[in-house]
Amino acid sequence: MVVIFLLIGIGMDGVFLLLSSWSRSESVSRDLVTRMSVTYSDAAVSLTITQLTNILSFIVGAAVPGFPCVEIFCVYAASGLIFCYLWTITVFGAFLALSGHWEHSNRHSLLMTKVQSKSVAEANSSSWLYKLFFVGGIDPADPSNAKDNKEEKMMAFFRNVIAPILNHNPFKALILLFFVLYLGMSVLGIYHMKEGLQLSNLAMEDSHVIPHYEINNRYFRDFTYRLQVVLPEEIDYQDERIQEQLVQMLSTLESSKYISNNTNFRQFWLTEFLEVAKENFILFDITTKESFMTNLKIFMEEIHNFTISADVKFNEEGTKVTSSRLFLQTERIEDSQVELKMLLSLRELASKLPFKVILFHPLFFIFDQFAEVFYQTVTCVCLCVAIMSVIILLFIPSKICVIWVVFAVISVEVGVLGMMSYFGINLD
Repeated sequence: MVVIFLLIGIGMDGVFLLLSSWSRSESVSRDLVTRMSVTYSDAAVSLTITQLTNILSFIVGAAVPGFPCVEIFCVYAASGLIFCYLWTITVFGAFLALSGHWEHSNRHSLLMTKVQSKSVAEANSSSWLYKLFFVGGIDPADPSNAKDNKEEKMMAFFRNVIAPILNHNPFKALILLFFVLYLGMSVLGIYHMKEGLQLSNLAMEDSHVIPHYEINNRYFRDFTYRLQVVLPEEIDYQDERIQEQLVQMLSTLESSKYISNNTNFRQFWLTEFLEVAKENFILFDITTKESFMTNLKIFMEEIHNFTISADVKFNEEGTKVTSSRLFLQTERIEDSQVELKMLLSLRELASKLPFKVILFHPLFFIFDQFAEVFYQTVTCVCLCVAIMSVIILLFIPSKICVIWVVFAVISVEVGVLGMMSYFGINLD
């Protein structure tokens, strides 16, 4: 849906360039072929630069490895803009030529009926309503009549009024002052910009999920996430040295400021089994590997109705534990910024453990985005600036022009990113 609005907006930009050139071409000649030639030669470079930079920018977004949803969006946007460019210079050009025929024969642009020129309508004292809706073109008896050949008022206004005002030194100084303030605010906004996806933005505006996330963020940020710690490989859990390492692993993870060290929140089948075996050492002999596995299976069958019964995976013969898991509880997690720090910190701790450990929560795939978005943004912006510089240099071979274009693009990017923080929008 967003691509549709982009295509309409960018397509209108190309249409405006052609219509603006078409309007100016009338001062050169009234011959249709000449006007079309002047229009295309005048607008072609601007139109091509605009569309080509847009297309290549989206191609960069599709080519840079990252999020599949962004890649898909960029592929469709780039494809649509290619067709938009081709249709503008071909199909729209054809309609522009037809429009030129109607214009030269003094026909109404919508009704196709013959209309009077402004000078003829005034001479005939036509009604104001007729003059407003049914007057146009050039008087064939007086093609040079100024009343019939006025340029667009808005274009004349900007050329004759705005441009001279902007050329006065006090206004130049004022503009530079505002620009410096704009850049300063933008840089300050980037410094305070937050990363992280707000989950409520993934739902429709009238979704019942949004109040849930809002209330959850407001009142339930303590002990927010129940984390699975998965041991996906075969381990000799009967070995006392391994048991000590696993207990040390628990202590290491619970030493993190993001994990609660309250043992009541811990759920680890091994510690519970060892406690039962210690209390019932006569019934639960775990001195050998075979007896350890036998009694572990009995223990798991006895507690079948409890949660930890699903935390151990045996091989087909039941002689080994091929994988297992335990659960830990997080402390207070304020926002998405802390979620990102938590994810990176816990993964760093896990990488230093003597076992292969996978930390999992259903929302971790979203937290993963937080770690990548900033670098993806910087990479894409740099590539887009480089591509635009090359295109400008090819079409307008002026080093000074390239420098100013690059500066303008960077200032726009800084402004967009900087102002996001003032509107409470995260980089996501």
